[in-house]
Amino acid sequence: MQNTSRFEDLGVATSGVTFFRTIGSSFGAAIFGSLFTNFLHSRIGPAIAASGASPTAVNSPEALHRLPRAMAAPIVNAYAESLTQVFLCAVPVALVGFVLSLFLPEVPLREIGNTAADLGDGFAMPTTQTPEEMLESAIGRLLRGEPGMRLRSIAMRPDCPLDVAELWALLRINRYQRAFGRARITDIGDQLGIPYEVLEPTFDRLVRRGYAHRDIDRLWLTPPGLRQVDFVSTLLQEWIVDKLTRSPNFQGRPDRAQVEAALNRITHRIVAQRDWHEERPRSINSAGEAPGRTVSL
Repeated sequence: MQNTSRFEDLGVATSGVTFFRTIGSSFGAAIFGSLFTNFLHSRIGPAIAASGASPTAVNSPEALHRLPRAMAAPIVNAYAESLTQVFLCAVPVALVGFVLSLFLPEVPLREIGNTAADLGDGFAMPTTQTPEEMLESAIGRLLRGEPGMRLRSIAMRPDCPLDVAELWALLRINRYQRAFGRARITDIGDQLGIPYEVLEPTFDRLVRRGYAHRDIDRLWLTPPGLRQVDFVSTLLQEWIVDKLTRSPNFQGRPDRAQVEAALNRITHRIVAQRDWHEERPRSINSAGEAPGRTVSL
């Protein structure tokens, strides 16, 4: 059910499965409970007569345990035989279910959105996230756990005209433009805890090469710069889809086109609004140098 339903219908499908499982267990308990009651009703009267015990002795296990072993034996046998008959009635039902299960196709569970961040998430309350937010969270875990998509690997491609520093600066301008409506060197430096004079030469190289414009402290991307952002977004999406397509589960998904469309929206948002690694201010060590950082997605 989980892999044959559309992604946006996943919650309804899961609740439907849970509902029918509950109904099935309720019917099973009611039917076999009724059979047990009928089987016991036909045996308990003769068992009480044979034991010579009071009818109140069968009202509770405690009262039955107080009887002598010989007196309690017929009553215990009545319960045991009735329960055995219930299990014998259940055997054909179990065999039919087993035979039917042999004809069911094997549908592996979908890999997107199933992985809990930790053990506690598996027992947490149901999430209120939309399917796209769940997919974005899964992609975020994928980006954090996989070191394969880095700015360095993009910059080393023959079709990328920018080096690592220029590529980082280009995406930083795009992020600030999309998130805040403006990109300023001083704002970027303040957020990173780096003097803007350190960043200025890299941004100036973008301006000289025609990928950005600068008006004193304000920066914005030119059409060639925006094309480079789209280039990085496309590479990011292709990398994620490549990771997914290595699993046969993704190939057979009925909503694969919808997942790829969501990936397209999410990758543009990641490039535009989010850092590709967790950014925290780094302390300066005793030598006056900041600890090294790997620039990655």
